[in-house]
Amino acid sequence: MGLGMNWLDLVLLLLIGAGAWKGWRQGLILSLLYMAAVFVGFVVASRYASRLADILDRNWHLTAWLAREILQHLGSRAGAFPTEEMAYRLAAAVVGGLSFFLLFLLAERIFFFSATALTSLVKPLGFPLVDRTAGLLIGALWGFLFSAAVFFLVQKMAEVSLLPYVVNPLAEVLATSHLASYYRGFWQAVKTFSPVLRQGGMLVW
Repeated sequence: MGLGMNWLDLVLLLLIGAGAWKGWRQGLILSLLYMAAVFVGFVVASRYASRLADILDRNWHLTAWLAREILQHLGSRAGAFPTEEMAYRLAAAVVGGLSFFLLFLLAERIFFFSATALTSLVKPLGFPLVDRTAGLLIGALWGFLFSAAVFFLVQKMAEVSLLPYVVNPLAEVLATSHLASYYRGFWQAVKTFSPVLRQGGMLVW
């Protein structure tokens, strides 16, 4: 492990910092709404991302098209790209990740804007400093949740084998990340409670 943080650590910290700053500016009420929106976005994406990927494949054969592009472009550069199966696995991982990300953003934005419109008449707390400080804490929390979703996608992409005997670059990034162990611990805790979430139809692992 290197002495300094790698780019993944910086991205994760930046997301948390951006959430805290936005929470400070928005105050408590909007920060709570945004955190709820992030949660809703993650639940929707977790449950329906695989279905969206299937729809994309049935109608536009997106995974097969992307696999051909990978074979064509990376194969010409690498000289001897691996089998079509490996290219298809990589393409499927990309399509699945994009489906998750798109559903997450769509559900999060719809929920947040709808909730904001419904609560537009709610006034901020009478104590500005308390309101902003509470908003900062809530904002940092949803920033962490968003960064955890990003880490989840990176970890899934890192599990894809690209070339025989060649380590996936994202796997190397995870191996040198100072924050990866904390995020793995977080997701392990989530998986511990996932049977309860599954029963409620909230998560699909």
